Amino acid sequence: MIDAARDRIPDVPAVYFVQPTEANVERIAKDCAENLYDEIHVNFVSTLPRPLLESLARRVVESESVRRVSKVYQQHLNFVALEHHLFSLNMKDSFRVMHDPTMPDTKVRRAPMMGRCPTCR
Repeated sequence: MIDAARDRIPDVPAVYFVQPTEANVERIAKDCAENLYDEIHVNFVSTLPRPLLESLARRVVESESVRRVSKVYQQHLNFVALEHHLFSLNMKDSFRVMHDPTMPDTKVRRAPMMGRCPTCR
């Protein structure tokens, strides 16, 4: 649990698998500043808003613990599986855009579900 008290474990990497929230970013930065682990790998389960990424970066730089941050990932795991081979990203018309044989390739590539964040365009 990210909010539980932890002892320092030197020479051990830590893996965080968390929601992208201000509280989680604050705790990760605090753990880095306190040198709890040799290195950290952060996995956010959904899109990390730029302000939170910048907040994490600023905090680890200020505490001079940036070298402990090995990797930061966005896993995009917040989807709902409707069937074994079908899921929804809660994006309007995404199924139709991806599977309509008459849809031009240029429109499919521009669709937000193709790996681009709709707010980062």
